[in-house]
Amino acid sequence: MDGLQNMLQSQMILMIYILCGMYCRKKELIERAEEILKNTENFKAAGDKLNNLFNDWKAAGSAGRDADDELWEKFNGIRKQFYEKKNAFFAERNAKWNESVEAKKALIEEAKKIAEGTDFSKAVTDTMKSLDVKWKAAGYSGKELNDKLWEEFSKIKETFWDAKKERAVARFRAQLDEKTKLLDSTKKNLDDHIYEAHTLEEAKALQDANGGFVKTMWCGELECELKMKEVAGMSSRCMPFAQENLGDVCPICGKPAKTMIYWG
Repeated sequence: MDGLQNMLQSQMILMIYILCGMYCRKKELIERAEEILKNTENFKAAGDKLNNLFNDWKAAGSAGRDADDELWEKFNGIRKQFYEKKNAFFAERNAKWNESVEAKKALIEEAKKIAEGTDFSKAVTDTMKSLDVKWKAAGYSGKELNDKLWEEFSKIKETFWDAKKERAVARFRAQLDEKTKLLDSTKKNLDDHIYEAHTLEEAKALQDANGGFVKTMWCGELECELKMKEVAGMSSRCMPFAQENLGDVCPICGKPAKTMIYWG
């Protein structure tokens, strides 16, 4: 009889020991779940950890019916809080993404209107530039649409800037053509009013009859320059780098001359 009682007592003690172990194990799992709930910067990683704890919970065994119910209520309550927090986070994130998508779609439409026009004024150009600032302020639009929207927006902007560049190049070419024509006309007018003389008398006659400029050879003497001014009313204007050989002597003094000069 005493042996039976001792055996029953031993089994009871073992059972209590096992139940206490299961109880402590589940309390530990609850504490770890609470830590996960406090640190949810990465919901995927946190969710994986919580799922592992749930598997550990199922493998932990029973701590007694009453204790199990009490412990499960706490553990499952933490799990519910986590998923509520997770759902709220992603709902808020998705709302922000949707808001960003709508804002960017509006910017795309605004960019289209500008790109379809032919106004490249400073005001319109500044408006196009401001769309980039607004785009950045719109934030991230989610993995699925963020890059797609940016690609569409970028192509529209590229169309505008290419057209603006083409307009500027065309305007520059038109101005260049106009100035080239003016230069050619001016040069022709100048060439038409440059006369060649070989004597002082001829130089005076050409100046009196036509005005403009007279080119002759010149010995380089100041006396000859002063005499040209006295007789023909012309002074030296320039000795061009591209020299012409109009003769071998100065038309004023008759001395050897190697320099061509313009008078006017």
